[in-house]
Amino acid sequence: MGIVKFVKRKRRFLLVLAAVVVLGYIGANLLAYTLTYKPEACLACHIMKPYYENWKASTHNKVGCIDCHPYRPGTIVL
Repeated sequence: MGIVKFVKRKRRFLLVLAAVVVLGYIGANLLAYTLTYKPEACLACHIMKPYYENWKASTHNKVGCIDCHPYRPGTIVL
């Protein structure tokens, strides 16, 4: 009986671990998508302040950057 319990516990542990990894990956992608979808995200890692301010003051301020630029936000590639 000891071996059967060990195998069942190990299987359960691996299933829980796989679920945690998959949910973590999905959560990280959702977070990355929501953070990169906003035009303000460009200010975090680029020297984009003058361009952002110009866009914000323009008549195009209702159109997001990714609507014109060929960038797919939020996908984390392993």
